[in-house]
Amino acid sequence: LRVSKSLLIALPYLHQISQTRWLWIDQLCINQDDEVERSQQVSIMHGIYGNGKRTLIWLGEHAR
Repeated sequence: LRVSKSLLIALPYLHQISQTRWLWIDQLCINQDDEVERSQQVSIMHGIYGNGKRTLIWLGEHAR
């Protein structure tokens, strides 16, 4: 499975050994090459994020 460099960098930050969690990662959960699927998924994002216990947003690594 190919992932973007940004996701590859983010995953270790999101990983917590002591806790099991479910992650919705748009890049992985939505077929980015299928415009119909992508459009359908985007239209229900409010439900996906609204029903989550917590939303994490990756904006990139902090500046050093």
